[in-house]
Amino acid sequence: MLRTRLCLIATAALLSVPLLAYAQQPSPADPQFKAAMDKMHQSMEMATNADPAVSYAKKMIVHHQGALEMSEAVLQHTQDPTIREIAQKTMQEQKKDIQDLQKFVNKKGK
Repeated sequence: MLRTRLCLIATAALLSVPLLAYAQQPSPADPQFKAAMDKMHQSMEMATNADPAVSYAKKMIVHHQGALEMSEAVLQHTQDPTIREIAQKTMQEQKKDIQDLQKFVNKKGK
């Protein structure tokens, strides 16, 4: 009985080790990430239209704006060259996508 309990305790301890990796201190950018994601999710829910194509475009505009805000936040808080390059590239691509999607919405007049 004691051996079984010890095995169960040991198993539980081993299974919890991977979870500890996620329980690290938050980064200085986390509040900005959360604000961007919360704003994005709320705005995506409101970006609707009777035309599914227009609804999609409006939601994707908001989604891409969220990516811009998160990229700006990480650029304020990291000097890591790989992440900075990815964030800058993300911003360029998202801005282009937003322009294309906005043109589509404007063309549809909705």
